[in-house]
Amino acid sequence: MLATLLDRLGITGWTLELNSVGCSDCRPVFNEALRKALEPVVAGMWHGLPAPRRNQPSASLRLQSAGRSARIDKLPRMSQFLDEKCRVNFAAVREILDAIEIPYTLNDRPRPRPRLLHADGI
Repeated sequence: MLATLLDRLGITGWTLELNSVGCSDCRPVFNEALRKALEPVVAGMWHGLPAPRRNQPSASLRLQSAGRSARIDKLPRMSQFLDEKCRVNFAAVREILDAIEIPYTLNDRPRPRPRLLHADGI
């Protein structure tokens, strides 16, 4: 529906970036792996982050620091922790998008602010 709306509005050059956030079973496993991966650099990354956010490992991805991109590239990715049900569901979503010819890019790289849609001129 969104692709149809964008087309009707004359918006071109958009890209759908697709990923999965998992479910209540596989997400905690990913969060623990992410927490462990961040331990060596956690002190510098938590600087300036309010105390309640320190228990959320993904919050550290929002912080700016030199060399952060290289560290982020080495972090675990949610796609590595999807359980069988989530993998099947995610594959079904991709099959639907392929069938209706909606272009997308798989993007499971951790990033500071998830971007679901990019469009030229917006």
